[in-house]
Amino acid sequence: MFPSTVTRYPYVSKDAHHKITYGTSSSISCKYAKLSKQMSGQDNTEVLAVAVTQFPAGTTIGYNDKIVLPDGSFSKIVKINRINNHIGVEQCVEVYYGEGSI
Repeated sequence: MFPSTVTRYPYVSKDAHHKITYGTSSSISCKYAKLSKQMSGQDNTEVLAVAVTQFPAGTTIGYNDKIVLPDGSFSKIVKINRINNHIGVEQCVEVYYGEGSI
């Protein structure tokens, strides 16, 4: 059901010089697709989403994490949606990756 794999580097901290520290990497199974879609990001600014992944229910992903996609690229996480079925049970975690404000 989740045929691709990404590498997640969890955000740990940012110092006074804006250098980000990430934790130990882990591999996560997912569905992955490239796309080109204009959408509202986490702070309601318009962004161009360039990829989307769907992770198994319960997967923890933060906006500041670094995700290396199956093609070796990585982009800023612009939107995280928890997809629930009709009775409210989480089915997957959908993450969009973008290229900043439009």
